[in-house]
This record gives sequence, C-alpha cells and structure tokens, in this order.
Amino acid sequence: MKMKEYPVSIEYLETLCEWMIEWADKEDSMIFPQFLNKKGIGYSYFNYFRHICPRVNNTYEVIISRLCLRWLKFGMTTKEMPAHQQKLLSRYIRIYDQLAFETETEARKAVAEAKTQKECEFFAENYSKQKLDGIYKDIYDKNDDKRRDSKKTE
Repeated sequence: MKMKEYPVSIEYLETLCEWMIEWADKEDSMIFPQFLNKKGIGYSYFNYFRHICPRVNNTYEVIISRLCLRWLKFGMTTKEMPAHQQKLLSRYIRIYDQLAFETETEARKAVAEAKTQKECEFFAENYSKQKLDGIYKDIYDKNDDKRRDSKKTE
C-alpha cells in the first residue's frame, strides 16, 4: 500500500527528532510503540516520515540501537528471570538489533541459495541411465522381483 504524499514541514520533522531523543533518554522507554502512542502517530505515518527525511530515519535508527542496549543491559543484570520475561527479552533484542538481524537474514539467504542450487543439480542428473553393479544391482534385482511378484498375485 502506497502512502499518499502529505505536506510536512521541516520544523515538524525536526521537532519529531527532538521528541524521539527526549523520549529515549527516559529509563522507562522500552519499546518504540510507547513513543508512537504517546505522540498519537501511527506507524505507517511515521514510516512515511522516515522515507522523506533522512534525519528522522537516522534518529530512529539511533533510538532503536539505544533500546537494544537497554534490553541487553536488562537481560545481563537480571539474575533470575521467569520464562515469559526471557521470551520478551529475546524477542525485543532480535527486533532491535539490526546488525544481528541483517547478518542472520544474509546467512539464511546464502544457505537457501546453496540448498536450492544443490537440489537443482541433483534433479538435473539422470541416475536412471547409470549402470548398477555389485551390491546395488543385487538389491535392485531383489526389489524388482518383489514388485513383479506382487502384481502377479493381484
């Protein structure tokens, strides 16, 4: 879905950046939707601001890295953590750690490409024309005879 282009003043975008920095400086700031809710901005509208203003995008990325460090610090300093908090912690660290996310995504793509390439090579080879010898021929002959025998009894 493409967002309509709305006129937005540079002053508003500058103010938005300042609001984000002020919000992120607070100790109870943990997830970015808190900020969006507080300012009454929808995520798609905010995303539009990110695409039209490099400063908003940069400030957002700085804020996200700060939140990642906050979650990491929380995880490292908490001695005993219930399972539900552990799940939240790992979820938000994964969400906010862009470097780890990009590295993992690239690694998954590389593995998928290699797997696809090997599968294509495997399916492209025609093993039906290969000559069987030794134990493989004996196994094939035994299985081949069984198939013929089962068709005769039906």
